[in-house]
Amino acid sequence: SFLSQVERGVVNSSIESLRRITNSLGVTMVQLLDSEDDTTSDTPLETGAHAAHATLEKRVVTYSPVIVRANNRPKLLLPTSGVTIEMLTSSRAHKAEVFLSRLAPGTEILAQPLSEATEQFVFVLTGALRIELAHADSVLECGDAIYYDGATVQRFACVGDQETSWICMITPPVF
Repeated sequence: SFLSQVERGVVNSSIESLRRITNSLGVTMVQLLDSEDDTTSDTPLETGAHAAHATLEKRVVTYSPVIVRANNRPKLLLPTSGVTIEMLTSSRAHKAEVFLSRLAPGTEILAQPLSEATEQFVFVLTGALRIELAHADSVLECGDAIYYDGATVQRFACVGDQETSWICMITPPVF
């Protein structure tokens, strides 16, 4: 089947195809990329006395720092489209998702509707990124940032002859 061919790397899938697969399975893109049996990507720094504590309605909730190693994070590689997306956060019980995204020169990503309303933040690391929102079209350069309603994003495009890379934060985590 098509899914088996994607899993084995025989064929590449588009973002749209992956979105249809996740919608059919009732999971997010992160859940599709995340390997539940892969515990090495979630390495607590400290537990117990060194963990951060928060009190909420007389309950104590403990947050342990989680490390996502550069060589062990889930990646979505679409070589024929020039798109690479890497998870920088673990998908386990967080209030936001953070991704490192890259576009090759002359490539773009058409935004797909997410399963619920989000707020999103982008910080450009390299190159120039055109971000098209329903009400505006902006070119962000290295060091620029933008915060926007996730429902308004329509397209990301690499501007110029250099690869564009950026950090994107989405809350709540629904990618």
